[in-house]
Amino acid sequence: YGFCFARRGTEIHAILVGHEGEVRQFVLTADAAGQPAAREVRRFDIGTISEGCAADEATDALYLGEENVGVWRYRLDPTAGAERTLVQGIARDLLVADAEGLTIIADGAARYLIGSSQGDSAFPVWRIDGAGPEYKGRFVVEDGVVDGVTGTDGLAAMGGAVGGFPEGVVVVQDDVNDVGTQNFKYIDWRVIKAALGLD
Repeated sequence: YGFCFARRGTEIHAILVGHEGEVRQFVLTADAAGQPAAREVRRFDIGTISEGCAADEATDALYLGEENVGVWRYRLDPTAGAERTLVQGIARDLLVADAEGLTIIADGAARYLIGSSQGDSAFPVWRIDGAGPEYKGRFVVEDGVVDGVTGTDGLAAMGGAVGGFPEGVVVVQDDVNDVGTQNFKYIDWRVIKAALGLD
């Protein structure tokens, strides 16, 4: 249900989240023949149905979303086991069930965690490069040039110049559209920053 990559020093880690919250963390390598290999380094259970996954190696943080509970912060270090802190529980006008996808965007020295609040089709944002996650606000994607975003499951983001987006882009899955099936919407990171007053 969830998947993310992370670097820890020279290692590449892959974190997988099963439907019922089963988490498996692997170190990815190549064997003598150059074929990919994976070594499991940690396993634990979140508790119930889980989906989002995002890793921030700079703060040794692994963020996981438990759909009907909230967003958790674990350590990325596999020796930390299942120790965790609740970043945000399910709450009206903050994070409305289901808590779905998670992504991280770097903006210069600042880094932000963006979540998907499927229950009200909104996206909460936390700044995560300090001592702990700091909630900065939420945004929605309303009807305009294209239809607004509803019932989103997931999202991804990349900071810096990306094609026609000079400071970064956020891509969100849109479940219901005026015409056709689900699709994806691309959002200029500058527009989100301006809407939330981020510096």
